[in-house]
Formats: sequence, C-alpha cells, structure tokens
Amino acid sequence: MSIKGDFYSATLIGFADRVKTRSGAKPGHNIFITGNTGDSAAGLAYLKYVKKRIPMEKNMEYTSREIDGTILDTVRRHLIPCACNPETFIDKIKAMIDISDGLLLDLYRICAESRAGALIYRDNIPVSDGVRAIASMLEMDYMDFVLSGGEDYELIITSDSDHLDDCILIGKIIKDGFFFVDSDGIREKFVPKGYTHF
Repeated sequence: MSIKGDFYSATLIGFADRVKTRSGAKPGHNIFITGNTGDSAAGLAYLKYVKKRIPMEKNMEYTSREIDGTILDTVRRHLIPCACNPETFIDKIKAMIDISDGLLLDLYRICAESRAGALIYRDNIPVSDGVRAIASMLEMDYMDFVLSGGEDYELIITSDSDHLDDCILIGKIIKDGFFFVDSDGIREKFVPKGYTHF
C-alpha cells in the first residue's frame, strides 16, 4: 500500500503495575466483551460505498444532515475509535485482548496463548442498529462485520466471575475446539477469521 502526503506514526513505551495477558484463560472461565463489535468495519464500508467526506467539527464530532443518525453513529466508531478502560473490574480479569483484528480472530489468539478453546453464545453477541442498516444497504450479512470486522478496540475478557459491570457475556472457555451454540443448544464449528496483517 502506498500513501500520498504526510504519514505520522507514534510509539509509546511504559510500565504497568498490573499486566493482563492473553494466556490466563482456563476452561470454565466466562468470555465477556465490553461493547458492540463490527461498527468500525461497517462504518468504513459505508464510507467506501457513498464516497463522501463527513465534516468534522472543532469538538471532534462528525456531523452530517444527509446521513441517518444511526448510521452516523456507526461511522463515528470508525472515524473516532475509543479505547476501553477496564479499571473497575481489573482484578477479575484472567486474560484480555483488544479487538483490533476481529472478534473471532482475537478470541482465537487468547485461546492459542492459553491452550484452550471457546464456546460462543451466538444469540448473546450484540449487534448495533447501524451495523444492521449498513449491511442491509450493502446487501451483506451483518454478522460478517460483527464477527470479523476490526478496529473496534472493545475488549475480550475472560473471568471466573459470572458478571462484570458494563460487559456482555458471550461465551465460555472450553478445553478445545471453537463452536457457536444457539438457544436450542445446537453447536456449530467456526473458523476464526479476521484481519491478517501479513
């Protein structure tokens, strides 16, 4: 990929008192996410589709009278990503990763480091109205955005707790394998996919 014009990159190096890694997940741990996934990928797909710029106000708010508010909120998730702060439940976290390359792929990375598998409650995965609207407009399956879209920067967390404030329970760590399970208890194998850098 070639980029015209200026390109800026920054690297931060520091120390952390409490490091949470990908390798602490164990069978029986619950899997949580901190918010919706797929919004950033859907927002990017929408921008590519309409081929329009969205003006940004001085307060970092993107505005447009031409775009439905629900879709605009989803586009904002792509243009202004926001990192989560798990400070209120940091002591309950056993393993953690941010969702930069897709829900399934980043969950797989936790499982690979922890030598475990995952059972995902498909019906528990949250889907925003904006993702549904954009997927419908583009005649796509909205779950492709939700499961494989990157750059949401929500967190995947495993914990032996049954509840974490402001988090959504989406599954359980198991001994091996990767499965969806529906409300009828029917399992379906899944292949972790998402953004691959190289």
